[in-house]
Amino acid sequence: MDILPLLLKTLHYAIIMNGLAIWRYKKTTWLIFFINRIHYPFYR
Repeated sequence: MDILPLLLKTLHYAIIMNGLAIWRYKKTTWLIFFINRIHYPFYR
């Protein structure tokens, strides 16, 4: 059994998952920041 293709596939999957997690985190924090900027004057 060749281990290299499995290793590359795992690495590729990990990179994709990591990128998606980072993108989702950035999008969520930006969305929270945006909503807070919009609603902040109404709460004060």
